[in-house]
Amino acid sequence: METDFKVLLIELRDLTVYVVDGDYVRNNICIEYCLGGHDLVYYFIPPKEIWIELLPSKEDMFFNLYHELTERTIMEKDPLSYEQAHQYSSLVEKTFRVIFKSIQELF
Repeated sequence: METDFKVLLIELRDLTVYVVDGDYVRNNICIEYCLGGHDLVYYFIPPKEIWIELLPSKEDMFFNLYHELTERTIMEKDPLSYEQAHQYSSLVEKTFRVIFKSIQELF
């Protein structure tokens, strides 16, 4: 459900992705919120939702969403802890950032 601080981005499979005002979330809901998250990590995010913070760089928003989708899928499908899923997702995100940069440099 959209609110003053979150706007629907897309519905994927059985998940709903919102773009959120990160300052609002940190100042009014949870000071530990940082860039993105999902329901399997943050108690305040409703079931089957992923939140990504509105950022100046759309590329960063894309990679952030990729990270959160990967992390949530791992946590839902495999018996991995948040720390393990986050570590793996960060590695995948870094790899795709390098690939993206290489593509940009070619063209």
